[in-house]
Amino acid sequence: MNTKVGKDVGLEEGGVAAAFGWRKSAKAKVWLVPAREDGKGEVRVNGLPLGSWVREETQRESVIRGLVVGDRVGRYNAWCTVSGGGMTGQVEAVRLALARALTTQEYDLKATLRKAGLISHDWRTVERKKPGQPKARKKFTW
Repeated sequence: MNTKVGKDVGLEEGGVAAAFGWRKSAKAKVWLVPAREDGKGEVRVNGLPLGSWVREETQRESVIRGLVVGDRVGRYNAWCTVSGGGMTGQVEAVRLALARALTTQEYDLKATLRKAGLISHDWRTVERKKPGQPKARKKFTW
């Protein structure tokens, strides 16, 4: 088991790894537990199976990308709660939280996941609207 833990990621009792992820205005919390049987692991988001929560195949693949890159598909059960933002922001928030929880369970995967770009947070958000302009960057015509 891992002994190193990040500031927002922790290993709770019973081998449960908890992690937090966010993207745009979406925030996600993930609890990752080793599956009782190899190959029987599942991912549930807001109480729904991953396939019911998100319909797009590419978004489903994006959520479990950390497990695929680390070759850990089916070895863990993941329970996720996510709120705020749109579907893309929520998917990327869950992806980040899942990758961080996976590094808590298995610290050796951190370099692999970082190389795949799954550990880094994407800081881009919507630019605010400025006063005297119709939008963030658009100017009124003269």
